[in-house]
Amino acid sequence: MQTEEHVQGALLTNRASHKHANEISDIATNPNAKARVKTVISMSYNLGMRVSAEDVETDEQLAFLTKQGCDETQPFLFSPPLPTVEFEHRLQ
Repeated sequence: MQTEEHVQGALLTNRASHKHANEISDIATNPNAKARVKTVISMSYNLGMRVSAEDVETDEQLAFLTKQGCDETQPFLFSPPLPTVEFEHRLQ
């Protein structure tokens, strides 16, 4: 059983292992990539899903995704993933 915090959602990513790995990184230069990302976000909301974007690397990407209503981002823009000890140290 899923709680509200764990509602199934769409995931946009820059990871090379993902089928559409370059969608987010290409939104600045590729109108088709921008249209696909907008479509995924819109379709997800129409299906009642949340949208998360991973590996956001630039201010432009973050601004575009925010404008489109992306619920969450995991921006490398602020920090790459950190080991737990280093993350806890930064919180202090």
